[in-house]
Amino acid sequence: HGFPVRREHEDFFKRYKAIEPSAEDLDSLCSKVQSGGELEEGHLAMGLTQVFLKQRASDQLEMMRDKSFRVQALKVQARVRAFIFTKRFKAVTNILEGVRAAMASRDGAKLTAAMDLMNELPFGGTHLPLYKEARLLMQRIAEEAQFVKAINAAIASRSKAALLSSVNAVRGMSPPFEHPKLAEALALVKAIEAEEFVTVGLRKACKDRDLAGIEELLAKAKALSMGEIEEVKQAEALRARLQLETSSLAALAAAVAGKDMASLKEALKVCSEMGLKSDPRYEAQVSAAQILLQDLQAKASASEALSNAVASRDLESI
Repeated sequence: HGFPVRREHEDFFKRYKAIEPSAEDLDSLCSKVQSGGELEEGHLAMGLTQVFLKQRASDQLEMMRDKSFRVQALKVQARVRAFIFTKRFKAVTNILEGVRAAMASRDGAKLTAAMDLMNELPFGGTHLPLYKEARLLMQRIAEEAQFVKAINAAIASRSKAALLSSVNAVRGMSPPFEHPKLAEALALVKAIEAEEFVTVGLRKACKDRDLAGIEELLAKAKALSMGEIEEVKQAEALRARLQLETSSLAALAAAVAGKDMASLKEALKVCSEMGLKSDPRYEAQVSAAQILLQDLQAKASASEALSNAVASRDLESI
C-alpha cells in the first residue's frame, strides 16, 4: 500500500522527539524508535526531505507520543504536588514552631497571634496536641494577668484585706504561680501590719500617757516613715507635752527640795500656765509646793519685820 503518511524532517523530529527525549537529531531519533521493537520493520523510511510512514507506523508513533506525554505529565504533576506539599509542610512547620516559641516566651499577645495562624491548618489545628497545650497555656496566662492586675490594684489601695485576698488566690493556683508582685504584696502586708501595731500601740500609750511607750513607738513609726499618720502626729504632740510636764515637775521638785522661794515661784508659775494645778495627777504636788511657798513667804515677811524692828529699836514690835 506504499507510505501514505509523510512528514518533513523538522516536523517529524519536533513531533516525535518526546518519545526519545535523549535523541539529538533525526537520525538518532529514528534509530531509537525503530530499535524499540514497537514499529514493524520497513514501516518507516527516510527520504531526502521527508520521513515516509505506513499508516500503522504513524498510528503507533502517535500512541507512543501520547504515552510519552502522559508519562511526562505524571512527572510534572508529581513535581508540582511535591512542591506544593513541601511549601505547605514548611508553612505548617513555621506555624507550629511559632506556637512553640510563643509558648516558651509566655507572651500572651504573641501566643494569641500564633494561635490565630493555626486556623490555616486543617481543622484549625484543633486535632493537634500542641493546640490543646497552647489553649491551656493561654488560659493560664490570662488568669495570671488577672491575678497580677488584682495584686497591683491591692498594692495601690494599700488595703490589707484586698492584698491578703489576692495573695491567697494566687497561692491557690496549680501549678504554683511565682511573680515579683507577689513578694511585693507580701512585704506590703507585713509593713501594714507593722503600721497597725504602731498605730494601736500609740493609741493605748497616749490614753495611758505612757511617755516611754510613746517614745519607743514613735521611733518605730519614724523607721516606717509614718510621719503623716494622724496618730503619730497626736503622739508627737503629747510627747512634747509630757516631756514639758516632766521637766516642769522636776524643776518644781528641785525648788521644793531646795526651799528656794524664787525658783519655787517660777516653777509654780510654769505649772499654773500648763494647767497642772487643776490636773488631778499633779494637784497634790503643786498644792504642797504652794503651801511651802506661802510658808516661806510668811517666814520671809516675819524675818523682814523683825529686822526692821531691831533696826528701829522698837521694843513693842520686837
